[in-house]
Amino acid sequence: SLAVRRQGALGTAPEAIPPPPAPWSSTQEREERHEVGRVAPSSAWDPEALAQELKRLPVSTLFPELAAEALNILGRWHKRFPLKIWKRIVRIYEGSAHHAPCVLKEFNESAPAISRALEWAKTLPPDSPPGYVLDLGAGFGFLSMFLAELLP
Repeated sequence: SLAVRRQGALGTAPEAIPPPPAPWSSTQEREERHEVGRVAPSSAWDPEALAQELKRLPVSTLFPELAAEALNILGRWHKRFPLKIWKRIVRIYEGSAHHAPCVLKEFNESAPAISRALEWAKTLPPDSPPGYVLDLGAGFGFLSMFLAELLP
């Protein structure tokens, strides 16, 4: 049983191992979580602010249609993700390129690959088998997240 394996692995009696904490156990955590479909209540980086910031980046000039679609996606993510995740998405890391929110920095860098993947998908015959994207897990996963929203 799990208790026996824990006892052997940890050298502790099973009853000494506390159960995992309940999710959203405190009132503060529940308030910070916000319900799906509601706007993240306390982030300065809402979709409008991100739209203004995106105008500063090269991607808005080099890939204007893709940048417009990215703003639509960011609006959906803003409503979809809990505040804790949203804050991680828009965090500005010290020394980041363009000193922009992480999601915009990554979008700016991955737009050529996203554009190429979309072009490739359009050239596939209607009866072709599904294509696959392999994400090597070297970061937050923004490339895969954008492709998941953009590809059929």
